Amino acid sequence: MPGTIGIISGLKRELRCLGLLRPPNTLTFAAAGSPDRAYARAQGWIAANRIKALMSFGLCGGLDPALASGTLIAAHEIVLPEGGSWRFDERWARAIAARVPGTRIAPILGVDTAAITVEAKAALFAQHKADAIDMESRGVAEAAREASLPFVALRAVADPADRMLPPAALQGINAHGRLRPFRVLFGLLARPGDFLALVSLAKEAARGYEALAGAVKKGAASPDLIPR
Repeated sequence: MPGTIGIISGLKRELRCLGLLRPPNTLTFAAAGSPDRAYARAQGWIAANRIKALMSFGLCGGLDPALASGTLIAAHEIVLPEGGSWRFDERWARAIAARVPGTRIAPILGVDTAAITVEAKAALFAQHKADAIDMESRGVAEAAREASLPFVALRAVADPADRMLPPAALQGINAHGRLRPFRVLFGLLARPGDFLALVSLAKEAARGYEALAGAVKKGAASPDLIPR
């Protein structure tokens, strides 16, 4: 019997990519861009002996200029901003890539603040050589590392390396991982020049959601892929 996977994302919208009926043997949580919340929830599951493995799931930002929106990444290595990285058994990432053709096995930079500008993304790519960036994977990976549990990050690129991340997009997320449309609107009123960037980001995020949903349909979140 395969073990239960704890799946942690940033947004509730990302978790909907798992389908109306989430895959069997899974628990889910939206940490809303907080590695601390991701870590705390993962630790809670571990303490209650509810999971056997952890997955970071959702969208990410591209750092490698070669990555287009919608590119799937399976990561068994989380790069740390302060230097070094945490590496896990690569078999889970490779099993996902085998199940979902086109998935790229690559490291992800785990941060607690988003890389907003194109210049910031370029600097991070030059410094860390990580292909992508997100804000939950570090917390999930840290809990897995401490408990010696299998870990993988399955992420789809939303904003590629050449795309600015409009501040209004970040303001429109609450602590429970839900979107707040009125906060986005207020942000645009303050920065109307961000409108076109926000529209482009929405289109790119849609490609990411489509890629995630397609990967789940092919079994990427199935517990039977967990290394034994």
